Amino acid sequence: MNNKELERAQRELDNAGTPDNKETVRFKLVERLADDLETLRSDLKGVEVDFRAYQSRWTTETVSSDVQPHVRDEDRDDFRTMFWSALTAIAGEAGLAGWTFKVQNVNPWYGVASALIITGLLHGGLSFVLNDKERPKVMIDRLRRYFFRPSLIAFAVAAAIGLPVRYVHGVMALIGRDIFPVALSFATFALLTLAASLLTAHSKMRWAVRFEQHWHGLRRLISENETLLHLLTPKSPGDDPQRSVISIQKTDSQRSDLNVVQADRRP
Repeated sequence: MNNKELERAQRELDNAGTPDNKETVRFKLVERLADDLETLRSDLKGVEVDFRAYQSRWTTETVSSDVQPHVRDEDRDDFRTMFWSALTAIAGEAGLAGWTFKVQNVNPWYGVASALIITGLLHGGLSFVLNDKERPKVMIDRLRRYFFRPSLIAFAVAAAIGLPVRYVHGVMALIGRDIFPVALSFATFALLTLAASLLTAHSKMRWAVRFEQHWHGLRRLISENETLLHLLTPKSPGDDPQRSVISIQKTDSQRSDLNVVQADRRP
């Protein structure tokens, strides 16, 4: 049961009506909580197994069976660097795209919007085409070889050609008038490709964060369900002689068996 279902169960219990109705609601909740806890514990173990398998493929090393989902410090540093680098590249490409459109006497905001949209589409395309679940680091290597380095080289070349053009005179100024818009567009495209590849690498390197968040979410749900189950299940027949006592017995090979034992009221 998730948080909303737990709140709904508490309301149903509070508004059950007669003691007999309340006992019936309580019994149904206990039965459902027992089943849900079994499912949640199974899901938790599945997440742990999947994490260890993925980490083994990511690090190309054997992972101990007691390792729980977590983010390694080096991976955290890497994807944070990727994120801030991607934001910087996006800001640069948006500015250059706006400037390029302005030079062509077009509203610069069209250029900014176009650059952002193309970056998002390219990021999605790279994530789909380069993804390899069996060898996840292959994606990072391909991004580095075919996108990071070529984009940086292209941007450096465009900057080396475009910047001096603004400060020449005479015949070179006439030639530079035609070269500068091309260099500006070339630099914009290089930054656009660089930003998309950085975003793709950042998303890929956050794989452990997604496992960790899912794992902690399941643990929180298990704790909340166990707490409610503990509150709904009397510890002994003497706790409340007016109610039915529900004993829950679990085994490794069977599901939960729920037995209702009516407590005898004594004078």
